[in-house]
Amino acid sequence: MWLIYDWGKKSQCLLFLRKDYEKQLSKSLGVNIIKLVSSKFASQLVTLATAPIITRLFSPNDFGIYQIFISITGILLTMVCLKYELSIPLGKNKNEAIASFTLSLFLAFIFSLLLLALVPIGKEHIARWYKLPELEKYLWLVPITVFLFGVKNIISYWASRETKFGTIAISNFTYISGGALITLMWGLIIGASAIGILFGYLTGLIFGIITFLIFLGQELISDIKNANLSFANLWTIAKLHRKFPIFSTWSSLLNTISVQLPPIIFGLYFPITVVGYYSLGERAVAIPMILVGTAIGQVFFPYGAKEYHETGTLSKIVSDVFKRLAQIGIFPMFILHYRTLFLI
Repeated sequence: MWLIYDWGKKSQCLLFLRKDYEKQLSKSLGVNIIKLVSSKFASQLVTLATAPIITRLFSPNDFGIYQIFISITGILLTMVCLKYELSIPLGKNKNEAIASFTLSLFLAFIFSLLLLALVPIGKEHIARWYKLPELEKYLWLVPITVFLFGVKNIISYWASRETKFGTIAISNFTYISGGALITLMWGLIIGASAIGILFGYLTGLIFGIITFLIFLGQELISDIKNANLSFANLWTIAKLHRKFPIFSTWSSLLNTISVQLPPIIFGLYFPITVVGYYSLGERAVAIPMILVGTAIGQVFFPYGAKEYHETGTLSKIVSDVFKRLAQIGIFPMFILHYRTLFLI
């Protein structure tokens, strides 16, 4: 009887600890989502505040060139690290995560060098297809943009693994709002042109990376030194997570092409101003996804990996995230549905 009673008390204790862990996990998940959503909301306020001035300074033609540039780089970004950056939060220990981090940086550097070698071959042909001679000089920025965005993405996944969501929030704010302010200053001081929008975008990326390095640079360098990495370690990680380049890269590429293909096609068959108006409209429509969707996904990934390592299941965290998404989305969906019925 004592054994049965003792086992029952232990079971109750374990059940209590499990419920307490789930409660803390749910609370932590919600707090970190709010951090990211708040930073994106603040940065979007800056973007919306500067948008009326920027759209007056820069012509639809400038935005059209910018959109074609972003569409080209957006497609290339899906392949920059062969999706090995997704393996960073999945590392069972810090050394494994650092190996994934280093492998991703190495691949981003090699891929950017390859693009740099291909630009002289393809830039003239691309400019001729779009009948935009000025586009040719901007294509030199493609390798730099791809590398900078790849680095920012890699560090962001590392920060997610370390649950440094406050740092991610600050980096996102400096990236978006800093780029918007630099674009505005360029247009007011130097003069409106497509290079001003592109320079603002690149500067925003640099601001985001610098923010990460200020908060995480010392810790990252220390972790890399302590990991004592070798080529054999990187090769082991590459083989361990080989499903990412085999499956995730291609699925992400197809998804990105479906989003970026319209402006690319519009630029081939319509005046570049049409692409510019499309770019302005698309940026406004994408705000809800930027505010909520990316924030939840960024928080969910490291928490999901941790939950799976500790419990062997994702049912609890998936259920919590689904409930939160339903709570966030049901009211806008109801309004849109009501408006659609009213219009019919």
